Amino acid sequence: MKKIILIFIITLFIFFILYLSLSPILPKCIRAFPAPNLDLNSPRDYFTLFSSSITFILGTIALILGYFYYKDKRKFETLISEIERKRKRLDDLIHELDFFDDGVDDLLHYRFNNAGELKQIRSRISRSFETIEIMLELSTTLLGLTDSDMQTIIKVNSFVDKNVILMHTPYHQLDESSLSSLKDDYVDLIQDARRVCYKNVC
Repeated sequence: MKKIILIFIITLFIFFILYLSLSPILPKCIRAFPAPNLDLNSPRDYFTLFSSSITFILGTIALILGYFYYKDKRKFETLISEIERKRKRLDDLIHELDFFDDGVDDLLHYRFNNAGELKQIRSRISRSFETIEIMLELSTTLLGLTDSDMQTIIKVNSFVDKNVILMHTPYHQLDESSLSSLKDDYVDLIQDARRVCYKNVC
């Protein structure tokens, strides 16, 4: 709105300058006030004044356009920078979710041969989501995530971390069928988490 008002005022000013420049040759009926005291017998003086006025007007227009160009350019560059930062953080978050998902997938498909490997997978899953929580805590505004989006992502870890079979059952008590039975519920949650990330990618 301020820009429109400024342009309107500048336009009126330019027309006023043009009016002063052309007033010696305008008909008396359209003069709002007496014409400037110019010697019309000296065309050189008149056209010198007219040329100076036009130069002034063009210079003023150039300055105004330059100002708006600089202002809009800065605004555009700031917007692009924010978009790039947001995209980078979202890419990092998606990458960490994929890393978390890889660990859970190893559990669900029984890709471990002993208690030691099972312990490593569970540790990798826990540490991975700790990183995700830090990213959410420090970058919520930049990521563009709502509270609902954050809860959707956190639900994934809540499901995994609180599930006795996935994270707490000893190796010798685990079997493939009990792990496979959890797959559908988990996949729904991780897909929802990915969706809230991808919907915010510009």
